[in-house]
Amino acid sequence: MKKIIISLLTLVFLTTQASSVEFSGGVKIGRGNLDASSVSTRTSNSRVTNSSKDVDGTAGAIFIEAAFDTNLPFGLAAGIEYIPFNATIDIDSNSGDFSGELNDHTTIYLQASKEVKSGVKALGKIGYSFADISNVKSSTETLTSKDGNLKGYTLGVGVEKDISSFIDYVRAGIDYTDYDTVKAASSEKTYSADAEATVFYISVGKKF
Repeated sequence: MKKIIISLLTLVFLTTQASSVEFSGGVKIGRGNLDASSVSTRTSNSRVTNSSKDVDGTAGAIFIEAAFDTNLPFGLAAGIEYIPFNATIDIDSNSGDFSGELNDHTTIYLQASKEVKSGVKALGKIGYSFADISNVKSSTETLTSKDGNLKGYTLGVGVEKDISSFIDYVRAGIDYTDYDTVKAASSEKTYSADAEATVFYISVGKKF
């Protein structure tokens, strides 16, 4: 929660530096793939075991953005996206069975937009994603240490179309996140895991 508050304060600071700001918010739903690879090393004989696992799933998120009035040849907005659900991650391999809960997944980002025709914009996004990891455990051994957070960099492209109704715009696009390595250890083994996520999404937003 502390990270989310810091992200909101950063967004507020950025908006106060612009001469004109337009806020919007909305909801997003995406279908994606999480590709995780893990490596375990037995400390007694340095034996290394590799494994990987793909998981498909659907997730929802809420977001708020602040679009700046700039002199650039494209529009610029800062935003924060939050997934208000917890997810359980399981890793099954021949070296062990591990699980953990992922919560407070948040992305702060800058988004550029360029009108390609009346009412339609192309979007490009770069962001920083982070989440808390809790309840990490193994069914086969006792962990002596483990990472408590997950973080990574997000890139995205999409298209936005203005809508003349209760909502003001609809978007569709793809986000890619490359997460940093997370680690855990028992008395006999050390474990590390890398993950990357690719999500196809559609979202709707309202200006205010």
